[in-house]
Amino acid sequence: KQARRNNNGSQFNSISRIISFDPPTVDNNMVVTSLPPRMPPLNIKRKHWTAFSLLCIAFFLVDYVFEDNVPQRQMTTATTAATSVESIEAGLMSALAALEGITVEELESAIAIAVKDHKPEFEFEYEGEGGEAEISVSEDAGRPFIFTFFHQLDHEHKGQRTGMTFSADEALLQAWKEAWYDAGWKPRVLTLKEAAMHPDFLQFNATLHDHMPFGEYDVLCFLRHLAMVEVGGGWMADYDVFPLNPLKNGGHNAFLPNGGKFTAYEELLGPGAVPSLVSGTSREWNRMAHAIYQDAIVHRNEDFWSDFFSFIDLDKERPGLYEIEDAVVPGRKVLTGHHWGPDDCKITDGKLAVHFAHDAIARGQTREGETLADRPHIARHWRGMWKQRCDVVPFEDISHMHKTEATEA
Repeated sequence: KQARRNNNGSQFNSISRIISFDPPTVDNNMVVTSLPPRMPPLNIKRKHWTAFSLLCIAFFLVDYVFEDNVPQRQMTTATTAATSVESIEAGLMSALAALEGITVEELESAIAIAVKDHKPEFEFEYEGEGGEAEISVSEDAGRPFIFTFFHQLDHEHKGQRTGMTFSADEALLQAWKEAWYDAGWKPRVLTLKEAAMHPDFLQFNATLHDHMPFGEYDVLCFLRHLAMVEVGGGWMADYDVFPLNPLKNGGHNAFLPNGGKFTAYEELLGPGAVPSLVSGTSREWNRMAHAIYQDAIVHRNEDFWSDFFSFIDLDKERPGLYEIEDAVVPGRKVLTGHHWGPDDCKITDGKLAVHFAHDAIARGQTREGETLADRPHIARHWRGMWKQRCDVVPFEDISHMHKTEATEA
């Protein structure tokens, strides 16, 4: 029985490594101990077993009372903690399986296949104090991080249709990485693996799935905020947001705009902002993650709700809860249908990024026959033209400009 428990434990631990924050590794030298040969049954009567069990219990009590039992208590505490972790991981596997629409067994099988040839892109370590994570990397340490969140959806499934295809998603992610790296950043794609590390993940996931009028895409838009808490905060951009001008003070977390307060950069004409490009400290990401979650609960009887609607509602009901900057250009404004000149470049002066959202393709001027799935090509082509024809005008955040105005006064 003990050997069987050990064998099952090693299988479970391999799964827990896959869903933990650390990149999965495969130990090619791992040796799985086979079960011992079956022993012949012993002719032991029930009364013998009863006496033996009582004797074991007596020895245990004597040892616990008269010997130093601190190590034993520590072991019990460790066992309890391990059991708690296993329960959380089991719940996580169920949540991930529900998102994919498959059974836990099918998910475990898929993970085992996927991890076999996986090679992690970056190495991460948690070194922060007070629960906040700091990221250390092995290369390009001088570049600030820019994160995006991605979970592959089944585009043929109801509630998961985004107008994209699997290949278009992959191409847009690659174009996003290349553009941000070219702009001096270190791009990193976050997934449910990071979101699941947050202590409130299971609560968020269950509530948003079971009690809200959401499709899978909308649930993910809430959960991505938890992922940003777990990587220590900083910058997050949608995968269809492409960089333009640099920040005047750089993009490192030590110089986050507005003193690190949660800031959304695609301002709307009315209240609120589109959370397509956002920055803030880990604490601020956590604060706003819970704010939009609570707002969604308030509006649970609506026919439809999203994190975008929550940002609008919160700015209207609680002005100043987060900062709003006018630093992201809607894609429809740059897809003009003609080659850009000096006057066109004024649209992007001092802007951080351009957002090639669904609206950009629907209302912008594109080539005949181009669809949402063509956004990787559209974004690459436009940004290449912009780099050739427009001058760099760095972005300055509101708080910095206010300081400058006060100094001049």
